Amino acid sequence: MQIDPTLHSTLENYKLLTNLVVPRPIAWVGEADEAQLVKPKAYVVLKQGVAASPGLEESLKQHVKSRLAPYKYPRWIEFVSELPKTATGKIQRFKLRRPALGKSFDS
Repeated sequence: MQIDPTLHSTLENYKLLTNLVVPRPIAWVGEADEAQLVKPKAYVVLKQGVAASPGLEESLKQHVKSRLAPYKYPRWIEFVSELPKTATGKIQRFKLRRPALGKSFDS
Protein backbone atom coordinates (compact mmCIF):
# COMPACT_ATOMS: atom_id res chain seq x y z
CA MET A 1 0.00 0.00 0.00
CA GLN A 2 1.38 3.35 -1.02
CA ILE A 3 0.75 6.40 1.16
CA ASP A 4 0.24 9.81 -0.41
CA PRO A 5 3.27 11.88 0.77
CA THR A 6 1.18 15.06 1.00
CA LEU A 7 -1.15 13.43 3.53
CA HIS A 8 1.79 12.13 5.52
CA SER A 9 3.40 15.56 5.51
CA THR A 10 0.16 17.22 6.59
CA LEU A 11 -0.19 14.83 9.51
CA GLU A 12 3.40 15.41 10.59
CA ASN A 13 3.02 19.18 10.34
CA TYR A 14 -0.30 19.10 12.20
CA LYS A 15 1.19 17.09 15.08
CA LEU A 16 4.17 19.42 15.36
CA LEU A 17 2.11 22.61 15.50
CA THR A 18 -0.53 21.22 17.84
CA ASN A 19 2.22 20.24 20.29
CA LEU A 20 2.89 23.95 20.75
CA VAL A 21 0.88 25.90 23.28
CA VAL A 22 -0.18 28.61 20.83
CA PRO A 23 -2.54 27.19 18.17
CA ARG A 24 -5.88 25.45 18.44
CA PRO A 25 -7.39 24.18 15.19
CA ILE A 26 -5.06 24.08 12.19
CA ALA A 27 -5.75 23.39 8.52
CA TRP A 28 -3.23 22.75 5.75
CA VAL A 29 -3.69 23.38 2.05
CA GLY A 30 -1.38 23.59 -0.93
CA GLU A 31 -0.78 26.98 -2.51
CA ALA A 32 1.26 27.89 -5.57
CA ASP A 33 4.25 30.21 -5.16
CA GLU A 34 5.69 32.64 -7.74
CA ALA A 35 7.16 29.73 -9.73
CA GLN A 36 3.79 27.91 -9.67
CA LEU A 37 5.15 25.20 -7.35
CA VAL A 38 2.61 24.00 -4.77
CA LYS A 39 3.84 24.40 -1.21
CA PRO A 40 2.18 24.06 2.21
CA LYS A 41 0.12 26.88 3.70
CA ALA A 42 -1.26 26.72 7.25
CA TYR A 43 -4.41 28.34 8.61
CA VAL A 44 -4.12 28.65 12.38
CA VAL A 45 -6.71 29.61 15.00
CA LEU A 46 -4.91 31.06 18.02
CA LYS A 47 -5.91 30.55 21.62
CA GLN A 48 -7.73 33.40 23.28
CA GLY A 49 -5.33 36.06 24.53
CA VAL A 50 -2.56 35.21 22.03
CA ALA A 51 -1.98 37.87 19.40
CA ALA A 52 -0.88 37.13 15.85
CA SER A 53 2.45 38.66 14.89
CA PRO A 54 5.22 38.21 12.32
CA GLY A 55 7.45 36.90 15.14
CA LEU A 56 4.92 34.23 16.07
CA GLU A 57 4.53 33.22 12.43
CA GLU A 58 8.30 32.88 12.05
CA SER A 59 8.66 30.88 15.28
CA LEU A 60 5.95 28.43 14.15
CA LYS A 61 7.72 28.00 10.80
CA GLN A 62 11.07 27.42 12.49
CA HIS A 63 9.52 24.95 14.95
CA VAL A 64 8.27 22.76 12.09
CA LYS A 65 11.34 23.30 9.90
CA SER A 66 13.72 22.20 12.68
CA ARG A 67 11.87 18.92 13.20
CA LEU A 68 10.96 17.88 9.63
CA ALA A 69 12.52 17.99 6.21
CA PRO A 70 12.85 21.63 5.10
CA TYR A 71 10.47 21.23 2.15
CA LYS A 72 7.59 20.26 4.48
CA TYR A 73 7.38 23.45 6.55
CA PRO A 74 4.54 25.91 5.79
CA ARG A 75 5.72 28.77 3.60
CA TRP A 76 2.75 30.86 4.64
CA ILE A 77 0.80 30.95 7.89
CA GLU A 78 -2.47 32.81 8.06
CA PHE A 79 -4.10 33.46 11.42
CA VAL A 80 -7.89 33.27 11.28
CA SER A 81 -10.65 33.62 13.87
CA GLU A 82 -12.28 30.33 12.84
CA LEU A 83 -12.02 27.66 10.17
CA PRO A 84 -14.91 26.89 7.80
CA LYS A 85 -16.54 23.63 8.88
CA THR A 86 -19.39 21.38 7.82
CA ALA A 87 -22.35 20.61 10.06
CA THR A 88 -20.47 17.52 11.26
CA GLY A 89 -17.35 19.52 12.17
CA LYS A 90 -15.04 18.62 9.28
CA ILE A 91 -12.83 21.41 7.94
CA GLN A 92 -13.87 22.62 4.47
CA ARG A 93 -10.44 22.88 2.85
CA PHE A 94 -11.92 23.80 -0.53
CA LYS A 95 -13.01 27.11 1.03
CA LEU A 96 -9.48 27.72 2.27
CA ARG A 97 -8.14 27.26 -1.27
CA ARG A 98 -10.49 29.97 -2.62
CA PRO A 99 -8.40 33.02 -1.55
CA ALA A 100 -5.57 31.70 -3.73
CA LEU A 101 -8.03 31.73 -6.62
CA GLY A 102 -9.03 35.33 -5.88
CA LYS A 103 -12.30 34.40 -4.19
CA SER A 104 -13.55 35.25 -0.72
CA PHE A 105 -12.80 32.92 2.21
CA ASP A 106 -16.41 33.21 3.47
CA SER A 107 -18.37 32.75 0.25
